[in-house]
Amino acid sequence: MASASQPATPTRPAIRLPQSLHRPALVLLLIAVVVAPLWHLHVMNRWMHGRTDLLPPWLATRVVLEGGDPYSDVTTKQIQLSYYGHILSPSETEKDEQAFAYPIYTAILLAPLAYLNWGVARALYFCAATVMITLSVPIWLQLTGLRIRANQMALLIVLVLASWPVMVALRHQQLSILVFALITAGCVLLRHKRETSAAILFALSTIKPQLTVALIAWLLLWAISGRRWRFLASLLAALCGLFLAGEWMLHGWIREWLAAMIHYTHYTHSTFLVPILFILIPVIGQWVGDAFLLLLALAVCLCLWKLRRCRAASAEFGIAVSLCLAIMVTLSPATLVWVYNQVDLLPGFLILLYARSANRPAYLARQIALGFLALNFALVFLAVLGETASGPSKSWDLLPYWNVLLPAVVTVALCLRFKVGGDTPDNLQPALLLP
Repeated sequence: MASASQPATPTRPAIRLPQSLHRPALVLLLIAVVVAPLWHLHVMNRWMHGRTDLLPPWLATRVVLEGGDPYSDVTTKQIQLSYYGHILSPSETEKDEQAFAYPIYTAILLAPLAYLNWGVARALYFCAATVMITLSVPIWLQLTGLRIRANQMALLIVLVLASWPVMVALRHQQLSILVFALITAGCVLLRHKRETSAAILFALSTIKPQLTVALIAWLLLWAISGRRWRFLASLLAALCGLFLAGEWMLHGWIREWLAAMIHYTHYTHSTFLVPILFILIPVIGQWVGDAFLLLLALAVCLCLWKLRRCRAASAEFGIAVSLCLAIMVTLSPATLVWVYNQVDLLPGFLILLYARSANRPAYLARQIALGFLALNFALVFLAVLGETASGPSKSWDLLPYWNVLLPAVVTVALCLRFKVGGDTPDNLQPALLLP
């Protein structure tokens, strides 16, 4: 809302459905938005066979607590036996090996689940992950300085939970949700000047370093620029403490973990999603995608440098964290099925959805980003229609995953908003009123 000292910004009249059709149409649309991805996941279960990404770290945690080596061949075979029902042959491991590739201190977070049987642990993590995603919506609206009405909040939470990346992340019980929750909680604690507790949570979020390395680097820069020595010391001490705890659990674990990470990228055939798209256009070539990613990374670095002196309680801080998460999702080597990492794009989308654009380039970038968000829902509907008309197939299964430019588009839109036109993130105003 505009302040009393400023004239209200004129807005265009909203297009409204007749009152008799407004609520029924909205209810039917919401039901379709929720049912479509659930049905598509149900169809895809014929080749998923109830498998979940929580199983390898859960089993590895049990091995660690028993004093074993989670990176050993024995543990890998145990994971394969539980995941596939048999130990993979050499030819099968070229496609997917299912080994433990997390830092060993992941066991600290999963230790409470390791003492439970697998069915209970899986159900408990699913419920906890759903709660974490639900609570993150109002939290990030507050962290980025945005305010919406209660009915809009309820609608937004439904849309977030029904989005394809969140559905996939919940279906697989992915640790990406836990990482996102740790970052969210860390930002809240830092906002309330609980610097030591926040530093511990940020350090624990590095169980997925490919998603958090940019955030940790910016937090170190932010602490040094603002002379926040207590937070800086706490973060460095927490990181060192985790590495030392890992060494206590398993001597030489860093060497084994790095080897497991390299091997993981090989058997998953990981690459950058943006260059994948450009490979489909031989005239352009992969180098265009690589150059684009490099320029985008430099633009994000410039934006983050400008935000290095922001206050922890300001909207600018939430915006900086959103940029860190968005660029890492964009740059992380990935495959199509790793769409669950796009959970980290939630803060960026809230900014683009509810914040006003500073200028014409920012407005166009915002509209494109929201169009790609709508495409996420449209592809699921198209996949459901296709598999209903012609029967299930791998093509229909993978269709919702092909929105590969989404992270890059979100990152570009966030960069344009704060690089051009002197926008003031502390005064973000709602720009879109949902019904």
